[in-house]
Amino acid sequence: YDNYALVYSCTQIIPRFLRIESTWILSRTPTLSQTTIDTLRSLLSNSGVNPYIFMNTEQSAAACRRTTA
Repeated sequence: YDNYALVYSCTQIIPRFLRIESTWILSRTPTLSQTTIDTLRSLLSNSGVNPYIFMNTEQSAAACRRTTA
């Protein structure tokens, strides 16, 4: 992908009873424009996926810094 990717996965664990749904928004940059986020949320919503249950992943250098024990 060039800028971002929207990935959806649905795995049936027990058919008709239990499934696992996962969705990822992947980006080549630490942030996406609000316009892009709104577009992706609209695509998810139109596909029946709740676009407001995502957890953001902190992409700052401080969040990715390793600590020594």
